[in-house]
Amino acid sequence: MRSVIAKFPRTQSLPVKALRFDEQERLVLPGSEKSPAPNAVYFKATPAKSMVTVSVIVKRKEPLELNRRGGRANGPVRISRAEFQKRNGGDPEALKQVKAFAREFNLRVEADPTSALRRTVQLTGTAADI
Repeated sequence: MRSVIAKFPRTQSLPVKALRFDEQERLVLPGSEKSPAPNAVYFKATPAKSMVTVSVIVKRKEPLELNRRGGRANGPVRISRAEFQKRNGGDPEALKQVKAFAREFNLRVEADPTSALRRTVQLTGTAADI
């Protein structure tokens, strides 16, 4: 009696392709949906070709330590920009994901050399794309 496995040639496992952002399930973050201001008046819809810029804030490289006080009794010690960026700069993986998202939805990532330090990426595109 032959083995069943012998009948089927062995196949190489294919790499798993990550889902595109538009194929992924969406989840509304609690607190992210805002209602209009009480005195707001609807004027008209934003034209689809109008340019819009949004700011996306990404997570830090390291978690923020709220109870940490440095050196002096009356406050924290000053740190250099390099040390600040090392501790509090934007997570490189999160920045990559925002840039991939922008490419997929025809948005432009605004050039800003300090965006990783500030953890803020500005995306610009038409109202229809956003």
